[in-house]
Amino acid sequence: MTPVRSLDKVMLWVEVNDKGVKKYAPVRNGQQDPNGKYFKGDMQELKNHGHLIFLETTYADFMTALKSSKPSVSNADLGKYIEFTKNFGMEG
Repeated sequence: MTPVRSLDKVMLWVEVNDKGVKKYAPVRNGQQDPNGKYFKGDMQELKNHGHLIFLETTYADFMTALKSSKPSVSNADLGKYIEFTKNFGMEG
């Protein structure tokens, strides 16, 4: 969700072609469009003009998520699931 949350701060968008569909992506790290097709404004202005958003997820985004993710199941609950599988389920 971090890349999605960051969209609120974007004020410069670059035009991209996503499988033949014109969309706008946030400008990252001095990225330049050789055609000079930019949109200046926030995400709501972009949407108000009828433009679609293209958000590329990077390897760094996944690594950040892995470092900040917390378990969704407690060790106690995990033990219950393991015991249930031993008694009633199949491994593999």
